Amino acid sequence: IAVVSYPILVGMMLLTEEFILVIYGDAWTATITPLRIMCLAGIFVSFDPLLSSVLTSAGFVKYSAYRQIFEVALLAVACYIGSFWGITGVAWATVVLSVAVVLIMMQLLKKMSRIGWRDYLQPQTGALIAGTVMSIVVLLARWLWQRFLPYEPFSGLFVLTGLGALTYTGTLLQLNFPELADIKTEIREGAAKVLGKLAGKGRRGKEGDPE
Repeated sequence: IAVVSYPILVGMMLLTEEFILVIYGDAWTATITPLRIMCLAGIFVSFDPLLSSVLTSAGFVKYSAYRQIFEVALLAVACYIGSFWGITGVAWATVVLSVAVVLIMMQLLKKMSRIGWRDYLQPQTGALIAGTVMSIVVLLARWLWQRFLPYEPFSGLFVLTGLGALTYTGTLLQLNFPELADIKTEIREGAAKVLGKLAGKGRRGKEGDPE
């Protein structure tokens, strides 16, 4: 999840302005800051399904259900308080809630199992490093572009998105983490199964064709 969610959320956070201007136009510029903040919240929210899965697989289904009820109630309160500062306040309230939920879940896991922050974050190290490198490259490229060449949101969105994707993928491929090796193996195995099924359907189709 982290390998996919990090680059999308971080990339969206970096290129929020270009995305809004190109897709929705100038009339939606007021949503740029809230969307950028929500992308930050999304990074923390991406931890939630993994933590819930760990709790459920460990047999603590009841605690996971209680946590979801508590989270909904806390979300309502946080959004109400944040609404006094408009949509931006609601977005920041979501960030605070997301961080609070992650901290609560990790404390719960530490009490009920031997899983700690290091155990949880270690498999995501590759995605975190690649996301950081991607952020630096995209920000530097945009700064140089705006400083020395005419910059337009449309071209900036697509060029910088492509640059970010290439940087993220290239960094991941250069990292030699065991977790990344497992992901590569799963991708290869999945691709082999899909190609095998397609090849099998193709052979059956040819056998069924009348001469």
